[in-house]
Amino acid sequence: MKVLTLLLLLIIGQEVMSEEVNIVFVPLPSESIAQMDNQREYVSTLVSKYFQKQVITKSESDFELIQFIVSENILKPEQSWELQSLGVVLGDALAAEIDGLSWWQVTDEYGTDAVLRYKQTTLQIGAKTMISKRVENGSEVDIKHMYFWLKDFVETKSNEYR
Repeated sequence: MKVLTLLLLLIIGQEVMSEEVNIVFVPLPSESIAQMDNQREYVSTLVSKYFQKQVITKSESDFELIQFIVSENILKPEQSWELQSLGVVLGDALAAEIDGLSWWQVTDEYGTDAVLRYKQTTLQIGAKTMISKRVENGSEVDIKHMYFWLKDFVETKSNEYR
């Protein structure tokens, strides 16, 4: 179980499976909502600069826009806030495409952050940092692969979470 937990932390960010951990979920506070809205606006501006006539839609079509921004190195590894802004937009699209996901604030042993939570379970996806961690580490970022992997994981493993 501990090896699986470590593997999942490396793959999808801040996901936690341990029942020993005290995890508290609350609806996103207004400050977090405002910050995430600013991050969405930043990405919308970036998209309009590089993709005339394209807009963020909170759907699967956003994956290609995000992938282009990452693949073309438009944002540098030290631009954490900007990369996390892509993560917010990615999270919005994931929540729209994977039934049962929604934004929540979680407090656990890693701190407090906005995450995607599956229904009322402890299954959480650290979408906000999924891209930034990979770019900062020099790892490959394949948005479509992450989406399909996460979709499959939620569909096949969510029943393992309380």
